Amino acid sequence: MAQPKVYAYTVGGTLTFPLDMLRYDNCWPAMGVDVDALGNALARYAERTHKGPLTVRMLSHKVPTVARWESFGWSVSDVTVNGERLNTLRFADGSVHLW
Repeated sequence: MAQPKVYAYTVGGTLTFPLDMLRYDNCWPAMGVDVDALGNALARYAERTHKGPLTVRMLSHKVPTVARWESFGWSVSDVTVNGERLNTLRFADGSVHLW
């Protein structure tokens, strides 16, 4: 049986974290430190005191939808699949994203 693919990537932005992306990309914060950073930022967003950039390392069994992250003002970088760094990502529609 083939090993399932695990994509790891970093998302970064200064706007409110797009929570729906967790569902859409079926992704989750990679480590406790990422959970804490996200939780703290969400609390500051609610209090309207959040300032500055936030980066969170994510994991998923799906390829990140870079264009959708970007539509929320967030970038995707440092993508790996099963620990190997990707420099290009080809999507089902034939489009390619380069890092």
